[in-house]
Amino acid sequence: MKTMVKTIITASAVGLCCTIAAGCSMFNTSGSRQEETQNAVDQALASVSESSSENSTSESTEETQSREPHLYGVPEEGIDLDLTVLSGTMVYSEVYNMVNDPDKYIGKSVKMQGALAVYEDAYKGENVYACIVKDAAACCATGIEFIREGNPVYPDDYPKKGKEIVVKGVFDVYEDGGNKYFTLRNADMQVV
Repeated sequence: MKTMVKTIITASAVGLCCTIAAGCSMFNTSGSRQEETQNAVDQALASVSESSSENSTSESTEETQSREPHLYGVPEEGIDLDLTVLSGTMVYSEVYNMVNDPDKYIGKSVKMQGALAVYEDAYKGENVYACIVKDAAACCATGIEFIREGNPVYPDDYPKKGKEIVVKGVFDVYEDGGNKYFTLRNADMQVV
């Protein structure tokens, strides 16, 4: 059961919405399939970038200078990766990147907002907590486990499952039973 629970979290974290790369396999992210998927994502981002640069050429300098530093908000100071300032599509994409290239993120402080998920680890008799995010169309979901500081007790120190939360923690990878899992360690969780 423990492996199944963690596999569900990992599978949802590794999964890529198949609308991005037709025919992709959720569970096969190695070799040429990963390269094909990355190429499709790179091409999509390049076309969006080209389109927005063409549209922005007609804007005046004054209009451009009066904007916020980031389209969706200002990242929190002291946070290496603030996912709360990104659109749903970008959050989903960044979490996908985190689980497919975790070495770039290990040790970075991350802030994310999503729904609380609670899974029971029957072997250890413990709960596993995750922050689940959806893409903009809400057709795909992915998430990252988090481990809070101290000894919080479920359900007393947690909101109801599915409640919107903000989690801040340090990204890390650990192995259990021969499988890799992704987590935010020393996490602080707030109910939105």
